[in-house]
Amino acid sequence: MNSLCIGFSLLTAFFMVNQDQDLRDHFIISARPTQTPDFEMIALDNLNGVFDRKIMVFGIPVFAYTGISDEDLVLTANVFAQWLDNDEDGTVDNGEILDELAKRNSYVFVVENQGQVNTYNFLDNHPALGGQSSSAYSLDAESIQRHWYTTGPSGDPDGTMEEPFHLISDVGYGNLYPEVFSTRRGTEIAKLTDNARGGYFERTPDEYPDGAWYTNPTKGCHYGCMVGEYFHWGMTSVLGVHVNRGDHIKDQWKLHTPELVKSTDPKLHALLTDPKYNFPKKYPDGFYGK
Repeated sequence: MNSLCIGFSLLTAFFMVNQDQDLRDHFIISARPTQTPDFEMIALDNLNGVFDRKIMVFGIPVFAYTGISDEDLVLTANVFAQWLDNDEDGTVDNGEILDELAKRNSYVFVVENQGQVNTYNFLDNHPALGGQSSSAYSLDAESIQRHWYTTGPSGDPDGTMEEPFHLISDVGYGNLYPEVFSTRRGTEIAKLTDNARGGYFERTPDEYPDGAWYTNPTKGCHYGCMVGEYFHWGMTSVLGVHVNRGDHIKDQWKLHTPELVKSTDPKLHALLTDPKYNFPKKYPDGFYGK
């Protein structure tokens, strides 16, 4: 092997080592995060081939694809922070949930469109992570509805209100309280899902039974996905997000007010208002600490 080839090989190895170190530094959470978010925009050098900025939210990263506006990244981070620290006192409301997110190297990432999610490398079994896995939830910037944070929730769903919540509910609550909130069949939240759908359906039925109030028609949403969506519908309805959206969402969710959840699905209402879980008491307004 000539000197040019040796030099090229060493240079390639150097860049690979540095790239792997970057992945470890940004995707592995080695200690319980506690710091209050300051929403500092941290520049990245095409991390994992796609990310050029991040904001840390209580030690959990929110990444942005190249092309995502600073405004969308900041809004997503603010909403994520408000789901975690709903009273905005600088401390996560349920610290054990934060532990679960950190333990599983969780993160949120914002993409320009759904197609980018379909091609994203989720780092499963990546050697740079030393056998550790990560839990990632994506947010499509096309789903962000800014008017929700100025004129109030109405019309189409807002992605920032939903996807960070799914990370907290599925990865955080689902692992901390697995018999209650895991999205697998047989847990407390899953049984309530079955009741709301009019029965157990492994796959989305063409029609739901009469009397069902959770009738999500999405064929690509598997059973665990349906449970996670039910959790989100229930929580946001209890918090009053959908009071002006009844007609807009009736094809998949009938309980658009807190009163309807309490009267029609009382066990869900009791679960989501049980103080031992430290659930949010208000929905995010997009401005953490203000």
